Amino acid sequence: MPIYEPPPPGFFPGDPAFEPPPPPEPRHLAPRTALMVGARAGWFIPFGDAWARRAPGGITSVPWSDYSTSGPMFELNAGVRLSRYYGVFALWERAWLGAGKGDERSTTLTGKSDHGDTDFWGVGVRASTNPDQLGFVTELAIGYRRARAVFDNGDEIQFTNAPFETRLGLGADFRLNRLITLSPLATIGFGQFGTIESVTRGEIRDETHNSQAGAHAWATFTIGGHFDLFGSKD
Repeated sequence: MPIYEPPPPGFFPGDPAFEPPPPPEPRHLAPRTALMVGARAGWFIPFGDAWARRAPGGITSVPWSDYSTSGPMFELNAGVRLSRYYGVFALWERAWLGAGKGDERSTTLTGKSDHGDTDFWGVGVRASTNPDQLGFVTELAIGYRRARAVFDNGDEIQFTNAPFETRLGLGADFRLNRLITLSPLATIGFGQFGTIESVTRGEIRDETHNSQAGAHAWATFTIGGHFDLFGSKD
């Protein structure tokens, strides 16, 4: 004898078919939009050529390390999170550099480099693959850099007019909570100084006519983080 089975939903006219409930809405720890404020600390390594000196025998490249060597740095940055994955920001990077390795550094200055410093002001964009937990981070920034070396006799050489310095950063995001994210980051950057000036006993002398631009570079290794302030509720 056949066994009776009830008809499936929707068999009779007007009988609604069964539909599974919709999937739950994803729960995000990172806000969709926010004001980002952050800081970093780490180590700055200069390399490449600070400039190229014109001489009777030709052009001689002058490494940045002749004037300054690596040292500690910090960075302050602030921007806007445009979405959970992308943001734009402005930054200021400051590094205190060690004494240079060279002895004779220009046509007008003598003595030995004692210390140096450099500043970088820029704007950039930041992307994270997983802003809610642990994600890979990429940053791209462009801006202006200045640098100087101070000699043991008080003289200085200053490098300015570098408006298109470019910096690429690779690292990670580790979100602690809705407000705080930690982020180790390594960066590498490239640029050219367009103006070189020496300062001797308070007198500023333009050295640009004795030189041509060299391609300098730098690398940093930092640990830092940021706060997501006034974040969206969704």
